[in-house]
Amino acid sequence: MTAVPPLDEQKEWYKSLRTEYQVAMEYAIHCTELTWQVGSILIGGSLAAVALSLTTNAKIPIALVTSGAIVAIIAWFLFQRRNGNFAAIATDRMITIEQWLRLGLHTTSRYGARQQVPPNPHVPKPSGHVTAAFLAVGLVLVLSLLVVYVLIFG
Repeated sequence: MTAVPPLDEQKEWYKSLRTEYQVAMEYAIHCTELTWQVGSILIGGSLAAVALSLTTNAKIPIALVTSGAIVAIIAWFLFQRRNGNFAAIATDRMITIEQWLRLGLHTTSRYGARQQVPPNPHVPKPSGHVTAAFLAVGLVLVLSLLVVYVLIFG
């Protein structure tokens, strides 16, 4: 944490911190929105392609399309983790700025209004990380079972 500047420079310092805070907040929101938008396209498109391939009776196209859907879901999950890390960095920066400006938006909700904020507060993963993991693992498992079923019994 940097020291507070002299009194004649504080107004500009506070203004720059507020601007940085706003940019960090917008970036964290952007990362979260982008993750779920990409996920809705990849997951929805993959499941639609699998459904269309099931209308045929050929084993190989079904297995290939389903395997492609598995790859797309895994790619989305990795993308979600990557963007989650970027959003966590932005949130960590916002917490630092909140401590300087004595705002307490993130820190109050996490540590309580009267509780002392730790020097290096733990920044949790962005919301939805556990949901995304559960969704990705479940879909990959179901699609893998579908490939096995189609190749053995199809």
